[in-house]
Amino acid sequence: MRCCALISREISSCRRFADKKRKGYAGMLLDWLTEHARQQGCQAVHLDTGYARHAAHRVYLGKGFELSSHHMDKSIA
Repeated sequence: MRCCALISREISSCRRFADKKRKGYAGMLLDWLTEHARQQGCQAVHLDTGYARHAAHRVYLGKGFELSSHHMDKSIA
């Protein structure tokens, strides 16, 4: 069994064009990523998102993701 914690993959800052909104592309991408991770032997998929991205949250929740934590940071520079 492969451990995906050691084989890290990341997609960062996914955005969509305004004319592509509500066409199902985000859900299709999540379905593909989830299946790909499953085929690679991963046991979980983790997702970070901005706290005010409510439309995105509805997609994630609809695809079975659960709110499991809050990530906090503090700029000190």
